[in-house]
Amino acid sequence: MKRLLLACGVVTVMATLLGAQQPAPLRIDPASLKGSVPIELVFLRDQGPLLVRLHVMQGNEPVQVRWQQYMGDWFDYLDRKKAGALTDALLLGAPNAASMRNLAAQGAFFPNRGLSATLGDFGKTNGQTVSRTEFVEYYHKNGVGPVQVTGAPQESMAQANDLLFKTLDTDGDGKLSRAEIEAAYRANAKLDTDDDELVSLRELGGGGAPIGGRGAVAVQQGLPLQTQQLQGTSFYHLTSDNARVGLAALMLARYDKKKRMTLTQKDIGLDDASFKRLDENHNGTIDLMELAKFPQNAPAVELVVQLAPGNQTPPVAAYKNGALSPQALRPGPGMLSLALGDADIAVQNLNQGGFRNNFNQVAFIVQQLKAADTKMRGYVELSDLQGQQQPLLRTLFPILDRNEDGKVTEQEAQAYFSLQDKARTVTTSFFVQEQGRNLFQLLDANRDGQLSPRELMSAWQRLAPYDKNGDGYIDAAELPLQFRVAFNAAGGNQQFVAVNAGGLGMTAPFRGDNMYPAHAPLWFKKMDRNRDGDVSRREFLGTREEFDRIDTNGDGLIDADEAAAATKR
Repeated sequence: MKRLLLACGVVTVMATLLGAQQPAPLRIDPASLKGSVPIELVFLRDQGPLLVRLHVMQGNEPVQVRWQQYMGDWFDYLDRKKAGALTDALLLGAPNAASMRNLAAQGAFFPNRGLSATLGDFGKTNGQTVSRTEFVEYYHKNGVGPVQVTGAPQESMAQANDLLFKTLDTDGDGKLSRAEIEAAYRANAKLDTDDDELVSLRELGGGGAPIGGRGAVAVQQGLPLQTQQLQGTSFYHLTSDNARVGLAALMLARYDKKKRMTLTQKDIGLDDASFKRLDENHNGTIDLMELAKFPQNAPAVELVVQLAPGNQTPPVAAYKNGALSPQALRPGPGMLSLALGDADIAVQNLNQGGFRNNFNQVAFIVQQLKAADTKMRGYVELSDLQGQQQPLLRTLFPILDRNEDGKVTEQEAQAYFSLQDKARTVTTSFFVQEQGRNLFQLLDANRDGQLSPRELMSAWQRLAPYDKNGDGYIDAAELPLQFRVAFNAAGGNQQFVAVNAGGLGMTAPFRGDNMYPAHAPLWFKKMDRNRDGDVSRREFLGTREEFDRIDTNGDGLIDADEAAAATKR
């Protein structure tokens, strides 16, 4: 009877915990999504395809709406005569398509020779003009828009996972028992070569941390959404109607085990209604052309990525649940995971720190103007820039002198470069990373590229649901496929370019104080030297007795709640 009551108690507690983990759907007025062009990704799980739709918002508007407004701002700035048309001379300060793309990605543009738009770019000749509609359409047809695709970081995960698995598999039977997994915490000492109580991908011989950190390395430049087709062995990015045939071919390759060029309902794992909708000739199988209509089905879930999250707007949240169970949604710091039995999809928002740009153009140009204003008049004339020291200002002069009075003021310079700076707030870039059946990522609950003591201590908790055959062991084949979809404001690419810093021997991923809950006391933040969110015995500066008194659950770590409770006493 005691065992039964205990079991019931455990079930009740687990049900409560699972219920607490389920985030409520984000309450958004459907009208606020007007103008959104969602990103559609299909993940080919073991049990069938999963369609995920993502809306990207900036404040209370879709990023596509903000982008259209931004294009209008550019036209209004260039149209200094308010004629509703741009001449070749007025186009001088407009970035051409490639430069506008780089402006969105880097937050900087200087109109040097060959970088500004010309009448020829619009198919016009001398004497003709460009209308507002033609101006906006030029960028659109050249693949410049509010959403850009970036290259995913290349992480050497195979070696890291192999070493981690073998280290935990102490009896060498090729499987992980519960006892072996619960002893993972003790494996920390073997793998933690830099002695910071964390196990990183670098220490396991893999690539760097999956999120941005200090330092920077070159990554693939942002590519326009319309011209870059994202595709892996188990995921597909739908960019157009034509892309649907490519998706159908990938699904056939994935699920057509008998090479019949058709799929049964059992092959593809769709529910009755979805399968019948695709099986147009009602013959019990789906061919390539029928498969191409799979995206017409309702998405399993619709998510909203908020580029400017606030206290009431999480960085990533579910907007509408389709076939996906609410229990599969697992929120985390800056992310939302879709935790399925055969797949784990982490959607991250790397822009939680706000919009950043390391190069302040406005300050740089104002400094140049002040240096040229030797007469202290508050403006410069072209005659002030005849020396060899101000070639940039000479180039910019006809662009910045909007009222054509032969003078350039700080206010005129700020107007032009503030317009450029705004590009960072109306664009986003993202990548999709296919990570295979990845033990490291499963244990790395916060996706920071390092395994903390707490993550290792709770390893069995996360792995137990994947014991599909119920034999008490975790086999590598039982691990789910894992994917990462990461978003950032395009002008904030400083956070993207550091994704492999750990692999180059640079510093660990930076974690600011915003990683801690608001009630975490200052002493706790200071003692947490490795910034893993806990204070270990080694980090604690007090006595052993004081540590044990604060560590009320006796797990060998002081968390923020325990620290806050101790501070109140």
